[in-house]
Amino acid sequence: MPRQIGTDLYTCVCPPGYEKDPAVTRAVREFDPGIIPIWRVQRWEGLPGFSGEVSLVHHGIGRYYPFPRQIRKPFYVAMPAAADHPTPNFLDAVFEDTDTVPYFRGGPGEFVPWDWRVYYWCRRSFTRITIAAYMKRTEKHRARLEAMRKAHFEEIEYKKKQLEPYLMRQAARIAPSEWEQLRKAQHENTIRRRMGLEPIALKDPKPTILVGKASGRSPRPSGETYGRVAPSQE
Repeated sequence: MPRQIGTDLYTCVCPPGYEKDPAVTRAVREFDPGIIPIWRVQRWEGLPGFSGEVSLVHHGIGRYYPFPRQIRKPFYVAMPAAADHPTPNFLDAVFEDTDTVPYFRGGPGEFVPWDWRVYYWCRRSFTRITIAAYMKRTEKHRARLEAMRKAHFEEIEYKKKQLEPYLMRQAARIAPSEWEQLRKAQHENTIRRRMGLEPIALKDPKPTILVGKASGRSPRPSGETYGRVAPSQE
């Protein structure tokens, strides 16, 4: 069973024997000048046809964005001494044949040369990787948040319209004298709070009902008492 040793290594220094076709690179940069040629190096063991540990190289495309935190975590890339481009902070693509047997068995895909197949792939996917496409996704996300906010306030207004008639009906049941009593109580409590006093409860507590006479027992005989009853009016 194939097993990878260590982690992937990325470099902008061309490994010997894995040069990219400069004509393909120039053709891709005519419509996508932001591509940065990159190579991925992996170490594997247990690959069919190889004995021991073997290093595999695949072509790839890196990019540099001035806002890497909004895309993904940056990764280390080895750079040449005199590079004519910034260090890539975004891994756009790695070209490997995923239809091979080792790939389905958990190993690496076969090597894909940097030829015109890479050019046609870049041409098809260009609209999905440009900054304009990124900004379009950002605007779509902003529009979705705005729609959610609008739906939230519409729900609040709907519930408000349903609740207000009920509150008005309940308020209509309160007599004017009760409204005046409430107003005076609130005014008195405002004064008490300014004086540092405890406010008076706006609603009297439930009165305590004594059962029976002074003893507090039921007026019924003990054998006929099945519950608490109002006190005698005698």
